[in-house]
Amino acid sequence: MMQVNLIPMHRRVARRRRTAIHRWSFACACYAFALGVVWVGLASTLNADRAAIESDLADADLELKTTKQELAEHRRDLRRVQAHLDANREVTGLPDWSLLLGLLAKQVGDDVVLSECNLLPVEQTVQVASPSPQKNAPAAGATISLSVAGLARSQPAVSQFVLRLEELGLFTKVKLVDTRREPFLDGNAIAFQIDCALDLEAR
Repeated sequence: MMQVNLIPMHRRVARRRRTAIHRWSFACACYAFALGVVWVGLASTLNADRAAIESDLADADLELKTTKQELAEHRRDLRRVQAHLDANREVTGLPDWSLLLGLLAKQVGDDVVLSECNLLPVEQTVQVASPSPQKNAPAAGATISLSVAGLARSQPAVSQFVLRLEELGLFTKVKLVDTRREPFLDGNAIAFQIDCALDLEAR
């Protein structure tokens, strides 16, 4: 049986148009809602990531400052230790002259009294008596001269003191520079001066 639609064509077209508009409006609203939800989620994620990145950057900056401070403190400690080591090297590199004075005191005896002991630099090579036929051979490296002055009871006492100094084996040369008679207490004594060349490099 054939059905006849008595609704005018323009109304049917208008109704279809309204139905299509309603459907498209609903679809657009759903799409906009979904897009909004996605955007909110992305924004939240980005904000969370940004906050995490900013927190990491702040932590890294604080750690860098702390490391710089520790490095500066270590450098100061290193400079103090280096200065201490340099001072120790300066001290330990110097001869202990008290040992030499102690040896001199043991060689004096009862017939000699020392009045002066001076250490003097030697600029030129000291000539040392040599047992070989070539006499007055040069002593390489002699840089310090020990000058000793004092009084002895007699000339033989002075000679014996010079001999004892030579037998120490510390000096490249022991030279009796001067002797003279001087009054001492109720009598006379022999004043003397002795120069001893000390080879520091050989010791």
